[in-house]
Amino acid sequence: MMRWLLVLSTVMITFATSDEIVVPLQTNTTNLPSAYVSWHYKSKNNTYARELEKAFLFDLENCGYLELRERDLECEDILHQANNALAFSPSIWKKKDISYVMKTVVENSQISFFFYSSLDQKVKSFKNLPLKGNYNADINLIHRVADSIFTSFFQKAGIASKKILYALQTKGPNSKTPFISVICKSDYNGRAPVKLTKENEYSITPQFFPLKTGIYGDSIFYVNYRFGQSKIFIASNKTPNGELFLSLRGNQMLPAFSRNGQMLAFISDASGRADLFVQRIDPITGLMNKPIQAYTFPGSVQASPTISPDGSKVAFVSDKNGTPRIYLLEIPQGGKSLKGRAVECLTKKYRENTSPSWSPDGSKIAYSANVDGVRQIMIYDFELQEEKMLTNGKIPMENPSFAPNSFHLVFNSTELDSSELYLMNLNQKTPVKISNGPGKKHYPVWE
Repeated sequence: MMRWLLVLSTVMITFATSDEIVVPLQTNTTNLPSAYVSWHYKSKNNTYARELEKAFLFDLENCGYLELRERDLECEDILHQANNALAFSPSIWKKKDISYVMKTVVENSQISFFFYSSLDQKVKSFKNLPLKGNYNADINLIHRVADSIFTSFFQKAGIASKKILYALQTKGPNSKTPFISVICKSDYNGRAPVKLTKENEYSITPQFFPLKTGIYGDSIFYVNYRFGQSKIFIASNKTPNGELFLSLRGNQMLPAFSRNGQMLAFISDASGRADLFVQRIDPITGLMNKPIQAYTFPGSVQASPTISPDGSKVAFVSDKNGTPRIYLLEIPQGGKSLKGRAVECLTKKYRENTSPSWSPDGSKIAYSANVDGVRQIMIYDFELQEEKMLTNGKIPMENPSFAPNSFHLVFNSTELDSSELYLMNLNQKTPVKISNGPGKKHYPVWE
């Protein structure tokens, strides 16, 4: 049992003394189009407007499609002109070698956005959008506008409006309960965290249900130790204390859904050791039949499943050949046991591979591995059939999760006394810390 728990907690916890994170991958940042952003304040509460500006700049700086230019007095004078035909003169911005110009005007309780592309001389605008004076509501408006920009100019899905789930571990009330952990939801940048679960227990490894409709449409899933053993629970706005989802003996951990909501993969020791199980689901009516044992191997531990976007395969961790590595297993139709089926070893370059996350476009798997005693974030590229190291700093990182656009990642650090959340995209050189404060934040996943 101890060996299983060590594997599931990703084996290594390494003390770090530096905040430096280096991304050694070749990136496209030098080839990104340039953008200039200008904000104009005509409201009485400029302090509030500047907070909105910070959120908007964060969205643009971390979208991965642009390189923002520094503020320039000449550019500001040009954009302060009320006549947008003059402010967005093609000759001016072509001469300055700026591909995109963004002008925002905040006036009293309204905000207007004007976006100009010097590549095709088109202007897209969002005029006189009402500001409610409620920070969270207005920030959500900013995020939606940012996502609309990405869709309009880059034909890319933005993630600024997306939410993330994570577990927050804090000190418990007494020696019998030294730690408690609740499931939280926040904006993608770590702002506006909300506690979703109310149990005075230990809850970890949350998952959104992938569909907005059906019997589980507004639900989250997570592991809780309410009954002593680890069990998979389901909670919603109506049931914040959570209810048991699967009736299966032993421990169940690490739930992962297929994108169509028709399959749940998880780890259970119901058969005597930590094995991979799958449960068929009808999103309209609920569970179908009993869970089936998907993979077992004598003397080995299985962990951390993630299902391919088309639902045909599951990637998972196994130490069947010594060190934990990531394996692929094809999932047949029907309810037959997969015991004894052949699996393909995917990762071979680095040791102690854990916590895989399949990108929604199916092209990559992100995971964590031990490199010289420090856990780093890795990417396996199916097209290139190669493993790449994404982070290379002194702070150990684990539990990566791909965003819906298959371009952004969120993951957590694993320092001895703390654990924080980080955001990055595949064009960034340096991940951005998006959480701070007391408690360990870990197991982040995207909406």
